[in-house]
Amino acid sequence: MVAKISVSGRQKSAHRMIQRWGGIGYLVRDSVQRAATMAYMEYTPRERGLYADKSARIRVSVIGLVVPPHHEQDTVLYEGETYNVLLPIEGPRMGIEFVYYDLNVMRVSGPAVAS
Repeated sequence: MVAKISVSGRQKSAHRMIQRWGGIGYLVRDSVQRAATMAYMEYTPRERGLYADKSARIRVSVIGLVVPPHHEQDTVLYEGETYNVLLPIEGPRMGIEFVYYDLNVMRVSGPAVAS
């Protein structure tokens, strides 16, 4: 007998891995901050050729989010830095449900550096 893996089981597994690599960040829409578990991921050199040099990926857990992120409506606050989402949201799916969200982002501001 083949064991079926549920969508929620994969989401929980992804959540644990994202939690281990990252922490709590915020999706900001219309001045409302929504907490989310996320991790900053560098692109591989091969992927970097496909995207802008200064872009990166932020992986976001679906667990705890009622409204999914949107590339035109949300910005990301993570570890003291602000990111714009550049492209429509991607990520692996099971049917119509995301296992986690991959956001292609570019940093727009960060912490001030003392001179």
